[in-house]
Amino acid sequence: MKNYFKNVSIVLATLILVACSKSPSNEELQIAFDDYAIINSKDGLFEIKNIKKTNGYMLDGYYVSEIEFERHFLVGLDDFIEMANSEIKEEKPKDAVGKLTKGLFGMMSGTGFMRMALVKEYGEFEKGDISEMIHKIYFINTENGWQMYTE
Repeated sequence: MKNYFKNVSIVLATLILVACSKSPSNEELQIAFDDYAIINSKDGLFEIKNIKKTNGYMLDGYYVSEIEFERHFLVGLDDFIEMANSEIKEEKPKDAVGKLTKGLFGMMSGTGFMRMALVKEYGEFEKGDISEMIHKIYFINTENGWQMYTE
C-alpha cells in the first residue's frame, strides 16, 4: 500500500510537471521545424533545409525558438522568371478574375517588376546557391500542447 501511494504520487508529479512545461519538447520543436520547412519552401524556387535551434526563451507568454537554416535554390533567377512566364502564357482563365490576374502577372513579368520583387526578397541567385538564414518561431501553450504561433 505504501508503494502504491508512492507510485501514484510520482505519476501525478510527473503529469503536473509535463502539463506546466515552460517550453515545447524536442519532439514538438522538430514537428514545428518540419512544418516550417514545408510552409516556407517556395515550390520550384527553393527549399528550406537543415533547421537547427540556436536559442530558446519565454517572451510575453510565448516561447521563442531562434533557428538557423539553409535556403537551397533549385533554379536561377532568370530561369525561374522564364518558368513563371511559361505558366502564365499556358494558363487558361475561366472567369474575369482569372483573366485579370493573368494580365497583371503578365504585366509584372513583362515590365521587370517580377524580377525586381524577387531580387528585393531573395537577392540575386543562381541554381545551387545556398543562403544561410536566421529566424524566430513563436509557440503558444494550448490545451493541446505547444503549437507554432502565426499571425
